[in-house]
Amino acid sequence: MTRPSARTCARASTGTSSWPTRAAARTRWGSRPRNGRSGAPLHLPRVAPRFTVRDVFFEAVAYVAVGLHFAFLALGLLGGFAAWRWPRLIWFQVAAATWLALVVVASLPCPLTWVEDQARARAGLPPHHGGFLDTWVAGVFYPRGHERAAQLVAVLVVLSSWAGLAVARRRRRPAGSPSRSRRPSPDPAARG
Repeated sequence: MTRPSARTCARASTGTSSWPTRAAARTRWGSRPRNGRSGAPLHLPRVAPRFTVRDVFFEAVAYVAVGLHFAFLALGLLGGFAAWRWPRLIWFQVAAATWLALVVVASLPCPLTWVEDQARARAGLPPHHGGFLDTWVAGVFYPRGHERAAQLVAVLVVLSSWAGLAVARRRRRPAGSPSRSRRPSPDPAARG
């Protein structure tokens, strides 16, 4: 807490302050307090905490880490659907889905969670109890206590995106590809 300025002390000592004095203090309902004291304790106005550039920077780093977490989670779960349009994206999605599975199954520490925790500590913010999923996802995207059901749905979403990608790739293959059936073309000019 910071010390009051000389101007504030001068006002308080001369009686020109707008703050209530101990004798004039009343309860919320207008009566005197009944706690055996002659008056309510003098409460000074709260001073807003001072934020330094360093605190704001680390708070921003913490929120960027949360944003990257959400982006990574979206890539791992829904990136297979984006790979239908951009097929080269599937390799990033497979890597993200594999990392997500390792973090959940083997309880590996996530580097983004570490970055967020360190940044929150340096910004003076209270720590989160649990990881990213416990703090930001559980209770919002699925009910707390139903983690296994949410994990099963996530696996089904990833597998369905991969199955859809396989179907989309099969349809895009060139006509001369050996994986297509050897049916004759319906166009007579193409046969001859």
